[in-house]
Amino acid sequence: MSVLFKPVAEVVDLPQLALSWLASDEVARLLVDDQLLIRWTNAVASSWLDSRAVVASVEGRLCVGRSDAELGALLARARFRPEGTCIPLQDGASHLIVCARRVSDAGQGCVYGLSLRRTDEQCSGRAVGLGKAYGLTACEEGIAQLLFHGATAQEAAERLKISVETVRTHIRRLYQKLGVNSREALLTQVRPFMMMF
Repeated sequence: MSVLFKPVAEVVDLPQLALSWLASDEVARLLVDDQLLIRWTNAVASSWLDSRAVVASVEGRLCVGRSDAELGALLARARFRPEGTCIPLQDGASHLIVCARRVSDAGQGCVYGLSLRRTDEQCSGRAVGLGKAYGLTACEEGIAQLLFHGATAQEAAERLKISVETVRTHIRRLYQKLGVNSREALLTQVRPFMMMF
């Protein structure tokens, strides 16, 4: 009897495939040790390190801003559970959100996975299944997504090339279909449907 397929594990190297997936992620990701020595970066983190605009590598150590103290404190807290911190950037207008999780005990110390995101970057996420769950039209779903990402009714109208009154009509229908009566409640309803890329 011939086998028509092979199990996935026999066809590809799954650890290598997982690493390739992380390497191509749009979120800046790094692996660092207890001393903040950089052990691995994906393409986004590498470009940030090369440009030195957000983060830097000094003698192989990850640096953000003028002090490593905040990153060191983050790693100390992340030793026991995933943690995050917000670090002001030099431009004074934006911040760097750093999330850390211990991924391994490496003999003498730990290795941590870090994900980094600037607060002034456009969030690359979209609602998945929101329209199906609440019976929304494609336009209503698109407006809900724009609102989730912080757009005003005027900005949504400009982006969609429709009138502000049309956007407001869609927003009223969104409120009705989702059973909410404020923007905050709308965002709370939409949040579980957002998938970040």
